Amino acid sequence: MITIDFESRSKIDLKAVGVYKYTLHPSTLPLCMAYKIGSAATKIWLPGDTFPFARDFKSLIEAHNANFERNFWKNVMVPV
Repeated sequence: MITIDFESRSKIDLKAVGVYKYTLHPSTLPLCMAYKIGSAATKIWLPGDTFPFARDFKSLIEAHNANFERNFWKNVMVPV
């Protein structure tokens, strides 16, 4: 299992527009992602670093603010 937590920035206000619109806005970018794979120590990914696992990962992903993380993953990190 992978645990993830994104931190982001955008020109629009997340609370004003909601998660879905926020993650679709072209100015929304990742600042970093905290992640933990299995029982390993938590690490930080920064834009420009090699991504630590496949972005089409099909196993369980845990996130404590799952609605935000799911939409951010889908719309920012691996847009269709």
